[in-house]
Amino acid sequence: MIEGEIFEDAVTLCNIALQNDSSNPEALYMHAYCCVSLGDFEAAKESLVELSTIDLREDEELSLGLAELLQEYQSITKKNIKQKFKLHPNSIQKK
Repeated sequence: MIEGEIFEDAVTLCNIALQNDSSNPEALYMHAYCCVSLGDFEAAKESLVELSTIDLREDEELSLGLAELLQEYQSITKKNIKQKFKLHPNSIQKK
């Protein structure tokens, strides 16, 4: 899957950038974005938490992108939680 490989490569590049500067907002954002796209929600959450500690008021584009990404992250993770706990109709035992 080419798209997945591109996101994986991007995550690797973000990790390299973050080794040099762990509070690089662009690298944190891109890392979170790619991790969400790959379904790695725990890694995305780590980057989002770190990113939330940085003042982004002067970077309107990054602030807007972060707001959209947070909304997408919350929407996807809520759906995943609902699917994990969704009961199969035959799983409920009747008395």
